[in-house]
Amino acid sequence: SPTDPTAGFDHPALVAFLKADPALFRIDTRTDIADLWQPDAAALHGLQDVWGVANPLMLTQWDALWESTGGRQSDRYDQLNVKYVLVRDGTPLPGGKFELAFDAPDDLAVYRNLNFLPRAWLAAPSDDLDNFTPDPNTAPVTIDHYGSSGMTMQADSAVPAMLVLSEVWYPGWRATVNGEAAEIVRVNGGLRGVDVPAGASTVEMRFAPQPWRWGLVLFGIGLVGLVVLLVMGWRRQTPG
Repeated sequence: SPTDPTAGFDHPALVAFLKADPALFRIDTRTDIADLWQPDAAALHGLQDVWGVANPLMLTQWDALWESTGGRQSDRYDQLNVKYVLVRDGTPLPGGKFELAFDAPDDLAVYRNLNFLPRAWLAAPSDDLDNFTPDPNTAPVTIDHYGSSGMTMQADSAVPAMLVLSEVWYPGWRATVNGEAAEIVRVNGGLRGVDVPAGASTVEMRFAPQPWRWGLVLFGIGLVGLVVLLVMGWRRQTPG
């Protein structure tokens, strides 16, 4: 093919700039730049894109949450932990909210979202979890461990609060607060939230869906059965 298949992945200066930021954040590349930046480039470079990878299997609640933001100028968009937006040179963004952070050697530019929220924060509990708006002076949460199937966070609040995690709500996620099981609620249709008491709290979340747990049980039973059969077979072959 006369077209270089790696062209949309090869952005060393831009990628180096993004990876130099030690914070936990997402980038937003849903800006009509597929001809310059491959949709799967973030996954290749170890970056987290708010839109994931090019995959036809899109979670309904995440798609609905994205559509409900109303655009990059909204407070709800800031809850998605998008710190940087990648755009084609000259693309307009909401004024007063985005600043040029890096002008790449090619036709791409990186803008910093000045109002982005961290991956997790504390806020006052809300009865209306479908229209949840955090306080701009929200208390921070320390993330000790972050992984695709589990994470551990430390929070400290003077009053009972809700810890909101800018991660996709999905059945099978389980939480504990100071070692006690806690309910994970759906915030704004697509994020995770869990109530924490006043004072210091350790919050753990892990992905352990019921079918997976039963699968482990059945695997264990099958493994024990296999060992029993092997032992019985060995005894039969051993001269008495």
